[in-house]
Amino acid sequence: MELLHATGFTRNRVMRLTGTLRHRGYLMADPAAGVFSIGPKLFALGKVFERNRLMLSLVRPVLRDIALKTGESASLCVRDGFERVVLAREDGTHAIRHAISEGQRMDLHAGAAGKVILAFSTPEMLKSFWPEPVCQNARTRR
Repeated sequence: MELLHATGFTRNRVMRLTGTLRHRGYLMADPAAGVFSIGPKLFALGKVFERNRLMLSLVRPVLRDIALKTGESASLCVRDGFERVVLAREDGTHAIRHAISEGQRMDLHAGAAGKVILAFSTPEMLKSFWPEPVCQNARTRR
């Protein structure tokens, strides 16, 4: 039911799409609970992405070192449109911390990592993200 409401698709279309995604391993169904979860194919694709990203293997020890030395969590995020995606994460040692997981998507303007990405973005990207007066004010304050 949630898929129907979230997508606005017809029941037949949702059934066809979820059937195809299940058949190809992208979704798993739990008929008793009436819910779907991600399938093994998505996990495998994520691992292929990770193996082919030299940067991730290089950054993990650095993130771990930062987290151990500061006690704070450390993350590597990249911009994807107007969102940021967490590619790698090491939790800090503090008992209370913000729970963020690898693969999580967040609004670009929210959080310190997003603000760092925006601070080093091109003027064209900033103009597409914010109305013109906001961009001009941000540029003149530097």
